[in-house]
Amino acid sequence: MQLVTTSTRTTPRQLRLAALRGDAVAMLALSMAAQRMRATPSARRAPVIPTDDGTMDLGGHVGSICAALSEQLRVRLSVKTDEIRLDAACCRRVGLILSELVRSAARHNLKGRRGAIAVTLSGWGGNVRCLVRSSRSTAADSQERPERRRVRTLAEELGGSVDWWFTESGSFAGLHFSIERSKDLPSQLNADLT
Repeated sequence: MQLVTTSTRTTPRQLRLAALRGDAVAMLALSMAAQRMRATPSARRAPVIPTDDGTMDLGGHVGSICAALSEQLRVRLSVKTDEIRLDAACCRRVGLILSELVRSAARHNLKGRRGAIAVTLSGWGGNVRCLVRSSRSTAADSQERPERRRVRTLAEELGGSVDWWFTESGSFAGLHFSIERSKDLPSQLNADLT
């Protein structure tokens, strides 16, 4: 499984299609990933309760994920969000990206030391920006880790991008995507999540 999920550039969609064609390695990788998700506390799968029109408040979703992550990772985590109504499938994708960015900040920047992580979610002019800031900085890290590839793939599925930058005052990761462009994606995203 390590070869499938971390050593190649296989996207979740390619993996799912390979499993549907009967590829044993792909089926095993998906099965193991599903088992890990079920065993993981609510931080990666905070409740998503869409309204009757299939939308939900991304800010509330991000807040519940951050609360679970703060408890699980035992880090100081501050959250500031705008209320942004999006399709539930898009909110799930943003939640997965955010979870990975916060975990990465805790793992690579704080490394078990005291520090804080701040999450800011804002919507303006038809765009969404989610910024994760760690109070500690590491040297500029250009290494393409598996978690970065996962985050980039999920962001691209939203029609967005993720950038990382490092300063003396902290490390930053930012997700950016267009609300309008993400409206075209819900049926595709819902199919990929099943």
